[in-house]
Amino acid sequence: MRKLKILHITRDDKFFDNVYARFEADSRLSNQAVIVVTQKDYRIKYIKCADKVEILWNKSMVKELLAKGDYDVAYFYAFPPPCWYQLKYIPDGKTVIWWAWGYDIYFEYYGLQPLLPVTLFKPLTKAFLKEHERCSFVQRLRIAADYCIRKYKHEKIRKKYLGKFDYFEPVLSIEYEEMKKHPSFNALETYFSYKDSQINSNSNLSPKPCNGNILFGNSATDTNNHLDVWEYLKNLNSISGRLILPISYGDNLFVKKIKDTISSSGCNATFLEQLLPSQEYFGIVDTCSYMISGVMREQSIGNIFHCLQNGIKLFLFKDSIVYKYCIDCGFIIFSIEEIDESSFFTPLTRAQAMHNYDLWAEGIRRRALLSENCLSQLIEKYCFVP
Repeated sequence: MRKLKILHITRDDKFFDNVYARFEADSRLSNQAVIVVTQKDYRIKYIKCADKVEILWNKSMVKELLAKGDYDVAYFYAFPPPCWYQLKYIPDGKTVIWWAWGYDIYFEYYGLQPLLPVTLFKPLTKAFLKEHERCSFVQRLRIAADYCIRKYKHEKIRKKYLGKFDYFEPVLSIEYEEMKKHPSFNALETYFSYKDSQINSNSNLSPKPCNGNILFGNSATDTNNHLDVWEYLKNLNSISGRLILPISYGDNLFVKKIKDTISSSGCNATFLEQLLPSQEYFGIVDTCSYMISGVMREQSIGNIFHCLQNGIKLFLFKDSIVYKYCIDCGFIIFSIEEIDESSFFTPLTRAQAMHNYDLWAEGIRRRALLSENCLSQLIEKYCFVP
């Protein structure tokens, strides 16, 4: 029996190394990874195992690789509309998997309605973005006109390409349920490289201290809605721990605004401005008893799942899709809108922490089962010689 050949079409992203390592550790798989860029002299920024990644810098290179068909599975790490053209080069009989990263399903492209329409920005963040809008009025008119011309064409293209995927890997299962509402979408749900071994015993899970630190957001991206969250925090007298703010990536405009706003308040805050190794970063997160996140779409899920797994009390906006997912799953979480003076002096009890841990572990087991079923089916399809 030969190995299952997976072609990873990925992004130059800080998440790649850990994910790819899981595939490499599976002896049943043969992996090849490429990133598609727009300039020949591109230098990889985030990926540390760069020697394992081939850079493709024009469409002819992409076409040659995909059309050659020396793979069983084409596995896309995010798939925004500018990448749609790649599907037409994939030969019949190949399995196509789309791992949605968020921006590819929640953001507007070419004037099209997002695949999952969610209001991403709260009022203060929206006002700040409008105030610092970088497009002139004339540029906005040109963009709008271009969208109107191209919208109808791209709606047809999207319907066609949505039916090309065999499997869809969401970050949250609720996203798959929402994607199924599109008539042309018929992919199966899967999660790759999840293992039950990721689950540890929760027997040592103990309550967090009442005056523990507070993790505030996950980056300096506008979709964290820091300014709107801060409205619920700025007048509290009961924040005894430090605010921990990761701002190592995102928009420089937001980095400055976040630092200026919170520093001027005199609040005890620590800004994480450098991208830290995973172990060091989560060591800092584990000093927190609370996390508050203003994300409205799937974002910062690694942080959020870590909190649910480790007894950290979580606050989200009520109309966030992440809040809806957590509530639907039965997690004990809290809303930003209900924050009061007692919020950051009452951590989760041990019973509440264990409840969240058990639900998190149940979710991992479900992902692991779907992952193994998918891999087994693909191996049987491509690797067994009759």
